[in-house]
Amino acid sequence: VGRNGVGKTTLLRALAGLQKHEGSVSIDGGRPDLGLVFQNADLQLFNASVREEILYRVPDPDEELYRWLLSALGLAPYEDTPPLLLSEGEKKRVALATVLMRRPRHGLLLDEPSLGQDSAHKAALMRVARALAGAGQLVTLTTHDLTLAAQADTMAILGPNGFAAWGPPANVLRDPAPWTGLGLSVPSWVLDAG
Repeated sequence: VGRNGVGKTTLLRALAGLQKHEGSVSIDGGRPDLGLVFQNADLQLFNASVREEILYRVPDPDEELYRWLLSALGLAPYEDTPPLLLSEGEKKRVALATVLMRRPRHGLLLDEPSLGQDSAHKAALMRVARALAGAGQLVTLTTHDLTLAAQADTMAILGPNGFAAWGPPANVLRDPAPWTGLGLSVPSWVLDAG
């Protein structure tokens, strides 16, 4: 989490190998295979139907996985719909399904995944994220939605000089120092819910 422009998207792009950066990112000595879902799903969608989008250039697609993604992400009614005609939330879910269909080996990077999502779809998103994490994959997301961030295993606050706080969400949310130091606040209803 952090203010707009602080580098959250840049961090995800660096992890995905799409952004020049200092240092290195590796898993088991090699480049990580991480799927990235952009904040603006329009940048990832271009096929004539949701089905074509999700299966685009997937050799020997796993039909069972495809059907599960449609169901888990609430996309079944839109299988034959052009993705760019969908709502912003639906487009985000199509982009997520497209990335997951490719089965990235090491994990998933989600840039503002809750944009355009109602509470039911946010819950579905977190179920998918938990399932991936439970299978040993890294799931990293950027968000302004503190309620969503509070459900993570670890929360980090990114400031202009790097990480201002890092740890279990309950601890990070209840420590006022990094928040006030960055001119941010945690609404009381987020604290009450945690």
